Amino acid sequence: VSGTFHTISNAIIYLTDIGVKDIGKVVTRHPQVLGYNVEKNLKPTYEFLSQNFRVSVQDIADTPALLSYSLDKRIKLRYEFLEFMGLKGNYKASSVLIPSDKNFAKLLKVPLQDYLDFKENYLQQQKAKA
Repeated sequence: VSGTFHTISNAIIYLTDIGVKDIGKVVTRHPQVLGYNVEKNLKPTYEFLSQNFRVSVQDIADTPALLSYSLDKRIKLRYEFLEFMGLKGNYKASSVLIPSDKNFAKLLKVPLQDYLDFKENYLQQQKAKA
């Protein structure tokens, strides 16, 4: 029980430290955020989102689910695809992270198979690096 409490309190402290004012709103919208490990999940995910997608603290407060996506298997992957397509900076994080692969490809007006091929290749490269 103390481990769970520790994770919850660390998540609340981290969110407060980055400037989230209404923790209750975040927790109501995405209660799972309280279970995320700060050092392994919350911090690296938020830092990548803020640096590469210009995600603000307000964006996190409005759409806390942004913190729920896999940094390596979704966030970085889609960022790399946007960069590959020359579209980096054209879309808000929520518009490219939330949709399914099919709707993501549709949003970018690229064939789904092109994205799926990129995704498979990207994930294989990441696996090889690990």
